[in-house]
Amino acid sequence: MQWQRLQPDKIYVGVPPLATRLGVPYEVPQALLNDDMVEVVDLPIDFGPITKLAAALYAEHDPNACIIT
Repeated sequence: MQWQRLQPDKIYVGVPPLATRLGVPYEVPQALLNDDMVEVVDLPIDFGPITKLAAALYAEHDPNACIIT
């Protein structure tokens, strides 16, 4: 992501407490936690494939924001 010409303002990564299908907790890699561009968003449940979008919907409050998945 750092090598792209157009940089996003923020990258949201949704992390539910448990991977429903596997029944195991998610572990966030340290590299994501250390990246200033990444915001890890704690989600209440695993929404399945839509989890990647749910993170931005939970965290982004600007009604004019452009969300890309």
